[in-house]
Amino acid sequence: MRNESYCAPDPPESRTGKYLVVFEKSALLDYLSVSTDAQQWDDGGFFPYRWRHYGVRTQNQVIDIVSHADPRVYRYDPRPGRGPSN
Repeated sequence: MRNESYCAPDPPESRTGKYLVVFEKSALLDYLSVSTDAQQWDDGGFFPYRWRHYGVRTQNQVIDIVSHADPRVYRYDPRPGRGPSN
């Protein structure tokens, strides 16, 4: 999580979306591939899956999420007896 006041887009980053952002290329993914060997094998294969970078833009924070799967987004209904729904 980062404070949005101090976040500036990096020109080489490639992304789509406005508030829920999907990064095709990002500085965070580049950093993870250098700082850890948990993603890519020496033969070029990936374990267990290729990482994806998602960003959630809020009024005050930027939430960075790195995952191998697409996110599930639910709408929360606060009325009694109701819970999250798609």
